[in-house]
Amino acid sequence: MILYMDTSALLKFYIEEEGSFVARRLVADADVLSMSRVGYAEARAGLARALRTGRLSDNLFELALHEFEERWNATSVIEASDLVVRRAGDLAEKHALRGFDAIHLSSALFFETESGEHVTFSAWDDRLLAAAATEGLTAAATS
Repeated sequence: MILYMDTSALLKFYIEEEGSFVARRLVADADVLSMSRVGYAEARAGLARALRTGRLSDNLFELALHEFEERWNATSVIEASDLVVRRAGDLAEKHALRGFDAIHLSSALFFETESGEHVTFSAWDDRLLAAAATEGLTAAATS
């Protein structure tokens, strides 16, 4: 399975919360993990926020950061090219999405087209999952 994860899905892998078990199972079942380049900054910001708010201790933060860097190096990264970003603008308008959510959806659609392989889309946002399904992607089960 080719799995595209938006940042909300990816962070569940590192920060224990509702959906973490499902996110870990999805990653374990994936043959290929893909993500937009913007997800790197979003994930680092999310991990830092978890540290600041006490959701991760210093030790768990360092472990999560190390694991994230290793996983990122093995991820098929989709660049936020002009084509991807312009399509994201259209998707944001069409589905009433936030900007980065639209970039994630556009990136997954781009990766599916370029690879010629089916992409499963993972997120924990109902509007984004509905948009992904409308655009023809299979939404990963979140429960």
